[in-house]
Formats: sequence, C-alpha cells, structure tokens
Amino acid sequence: MNVNLFRNSTFNLGQKYWNASTTIPENSVSFPNNEGNSGRCAKMIVSEKKGMSYISQSIRLEGGKEYTISFDIKRSGNVDFWIQLNMNGKYQFGSPS
Repeated sequence: MNVNLFRNSTFNLGQKYWNASTTIPENSVSFPNNEGNSGRCAKMIVSEKKGMSYISQSIRLEGGKEYTISFDIKRSGNVDFWIQLNMNGKYQFGSPS
C-alpha cells in the first residue's frame, strides 16, 4: 500500500506545509493555480545570475524500510533540477535533470 508522506503534495493548498526560498533576490518561488498537471504547482525561477530556488519539507522515515519518491517536473532553459535528502544531518544528492 502506497502512502504519501508529504503534506500538501499536490500544492492544492498553495505553499502550506512547504518551505520556499531562494539564494539570491533575483530568483523566485511561487505556487500558481493553473500551471501544474492537476492545476497547482510549485514554480521556481532562476535568473541569469544563477543561484538557487528551492522548496523543502521535513518528513520522518523509519529505519529499515524502503521508500520511493516520485514527482513530475517541467523545466525550460539551461536549468538543472536536483533532489537533496538530509538523513541524520548528512546530505545526499541526486543527479541533475
């Protein structure tokens, strides 16, 4: 049985339960109503000055269990998308898109 551990994973409640930030003021994060596959999404814009835009959410996982993360992503331009996991204070990185 699959259980979604993320709260507001479809962004139907906008930013609720998500932390959103950027590393430089020229970048942005928004939660528009009509740009995702099912309506809402998280939209991150990275300017020509680079930097990062990101969203995050903390969830508790149990040791010894197997977990799968899946999501839809759309990108435009020369921008990479990364997954970053923090497990017990150690960061694990996924490959860029």
